[in-house]
Amino acid sequence: ATGSTTFGDSADDKHIFTGQMGIGTATPEAALHLQNGTAGSIAAIGGAVLILESNEKPKIHFQSPGGYGGSIIFGSPTDNDEGQIYYDHGSDRFLFKTGGSTKMAILGNNVGIGTASPAKTLDVAGDIKFSSN
Repeated sequence: ATGSTTFGDSADDKHIFTGQMGIGTATPEAALHLQNGTAGSIAAIGGAVLILESNEKPKIHFQSPGGYGGSIIFGSPTDNDEGQIYYDHGSDRFLFKTGGSTKMAILGNNVGIGTASPAKTLDVAGDIKFSSN
């Protein structure tokens, strides 16, 4: 790890590390760099905050009780959840949301565009445009 460290109890019970921290690497390339084997000579992209590096296929594993799922949330100063990729264990579906509403869903073998509950293999709520036959 490089940078300065503040550990110990504070009023907020927070532990602060300023700089870059590596787990499995002595040369972290982002605020947090987790390495489980080398991926080769890949340069970190500018602005990366988290790097997951592996000599296999890196994975993020969300674990939750059966009635829940996991989310990746994209926020901004004007909307803290304007974009989401959400998995719901209860209904076994993926939802892709922007602007606070579902734009696409995968439910079983069905894909929905403009609907959160597709009833057919492709279920489109709205107009369709084709650019060729």
